Amino acid sequence: MDSDNPFNAKNRNFAKRGYVNFFASNESKVLHMDGTPLNLYQKDLVSELYEMDEKPKGVFVLREPARRILSSYQYTSNNLSAIKNLSFPEYVDCLLNGKLQQIAKACKNQIAVYSLQSELEFSKYIIYLKKWERAVGKNNMKIILFENLKDNLSVEMSILFEFLKIDQMEKGNFEVRQNASVEIKNKFVHYYLYKMFSAVGYNVPFKSTLKKVYSKIQLVENKASDNSVDGGIEQLKAHFEPFNKELADTFDLDLSSWK
Repeated sequence: MDSDNPFNAKNRNFAKRGYVNFFASNESKVLHMDGTPLNLYQKDLVSELYEMDEKPKGVFVLREPARRILSSYQYTSNNLSAIKNLSFPEYVDCLLNGKLQQIAKACKNQIAVYSLQSELEFSKYIIYLKKWERAVGKNNMKIILFENLKDNLSVEMSILFEFLKIDQMEKGNFEVRQNASVEIKNKFVHYYLYKMFSAVGYNVPFKSTLKKVYSKIQLVENKASDNSVDGGIEQLKAHFEPFNKELADTFDLDLSSWK
């Protein structure tokens, strides 16, 4: 992460040993993949890629921008419980009209501020993908649409395996959803428990059992109605139209599923 990014290791207290160990294998045929979404936006990372003789491959899974922003808002509001007194339509109005301080006032921590203030720019994928193209070359890039993954997972995974030159791979359960947005009954309790859990890292005894018990107590099905978000979604779609057109033209993508 860039040095001014709140997710940079020096700006957080998270335990990092597990992440470092993941890349420590000396096996010759091990393929390492880092799925950090924020990698796409890092200036320092792209600068390093320019200098590398052997370029890495980049896999970019893109979601329709308006729905991506809604998902980010819901995740920050519920899963992280880090937003107070800011509805989604109000959030969209702040984004489109540059009211970044109003967004900051509604966030409980700097990471939520960074995320919610950045989402409009982060969803203009073409800006960042053109930088990656110059750094690693279009042949080392594979762009996959999130919507296509949902509709035809096996086809998209086969395309990805071919790109990565993987002949055979035990696919495992790719159907499992991770980090899905949920609703939290008591956001005050959830926010501080999340902070405590993050501070001690992820090697918590009986973690899976604890999560199951906690989920039954705190988590409920996300019931956000389309009526509460539709206005904001349509405003965002109109805003992203020219950026999506350039994206489709530059990388020869069919973005009809984003209409």
